[in-house]
Amino acid sequence: MFRRYRRIDIGVLKVKQPASSEELNVLQANCDSEVKDHVIKKKDWQENNVQIEAIAFRGGNDDSSSESDDDNDLEERTRLLQENLNLLIQRKNIKKLSSKIKEKQADLEKSVQSLSEAESVVSALEPNARGLALALEKVTIALQIPELAKAQDTTKKIEQLNSEVEDQKAINRQQQKITPLLLSPPLLQIPKEDTNKTVAENMQAAYGEGRKVQYREMAGPYEAGCAI
Repeated sequence: MFRRYRRIDIGVLKVKQPASSEELNVLQANCDSEVKDHVIKKKDWQENNVQIEAIAFRGGNDDSSSESDDDNDLEERTRLLQENLNLLIQRKNIKKLSSKIKEKQADLEKSVQSLSEAESVVSALEPNARGLALALEKVTIALQIPELAKAQDTTKKIEQLNSEVEDQKAINRQQQKITPLLLSPPLLQIPKEDTNKTVAENMQAAYGEGRKVQYREMAGPYEAGCAI
């Protein structure tokens, strides 16, 4: 049914219906006028024709009757016959008009039905069309969300990696400061014995030198930012 009414132009049907209705009204008015005129003429013909049966059944070759007929009688009979013929012709035209009216009525009813069905189909399709458009929009958004999520996830991973890299760089900088201290040779050097001093004086000098070395070894890591 949808395929059938897809080609129907509802606007054309709406324009065509008033024109068809007007044409039907004109035909009906002409037919009514002809019927009314026919009734009047037929009644007048029947009232004025006192020789209807004689005209209907008298033959044209009746010699006995023709001898008594005068010219006036022949003219009257001819007039009545012509009027009767005109009535028959008018009656035939009325039948033609009636037939045309029936055809036009059938066409108009078919057009009205087609328009009604087409409008019904359109009214049924419009919500579906809106629903379809909404569904397509939702599908489009749904398809875009994973891509957006992937992009956001990638951005987070990049930020995380950058943070890890910066942390590693900081650790490396600390290690670069600590490593030379850890790998440096011992600073403690036993002072040479001063022969001009006593044994006690030499021991006191060695003890002082050892305290200086111990302080430098401990101060170095603290200065590097690492507590031992």
